[in-house]
Amino acid sequence: MQKYELCVLFAGSQTEQEIEEHAKQVDELLKSSESDVKFTHSLGRKKLTYAISGQTHANYRCWLFEAEPESIPDLNEKLRLSQFSIRHLINKIESVSLEDHLKTLEDTKAGKSVSQQEEPEEEVKKEEEKAPEPAKPEPVDPKKEEKKVSLDQLDEKLDELLESDKL
Repeated sequence: MQKYELCVLFAGSQTEQEIEEHAKQVDELLKSSESDVKFTHSLGRKKLTYAISGQTHANYRCWLFEAEPESIPDLNEKLRLSQFSIRHLINKIESVSLEDHLKTLEDTKAGKSVSQQEEPEEEVKKEEEKAPEPAKPEPVDPKKEEKKVSLDQLDEKLDELLESDKL
């Protein structure tokens, strides 16, 4: 059996309940292709770089599974013909073990950068000794502080600007 990763984009206009139902349909497709699902995770709702089928946002879901290579073309065709996904991608995982790939995904989900590797303590101590003392931050003037804006508000404002004729 070969290791694979499946990423499916669901329309951003769908509710969480609809997305869960569609995710169950993907699970059933994987079971029907005799795949062994090892891990499933949601990357959440993201803004798309360009509109796909009139959608500017999408909900990303990923599955890590093992399957026979002969079953992948049939699974790919079923996903392509499905009405619930706007895009999908099946990648073969070759260079790392499934456990290492899972750890990388969990670290990414937890907010750790892939490039952040744990360094031996001796190297960290040497770097601390060499590092100059950081400059003290300047006091913040409360009048200069601006209101924080949520990402959804920024997305809405950006969409307004892009749709309007004013530049």
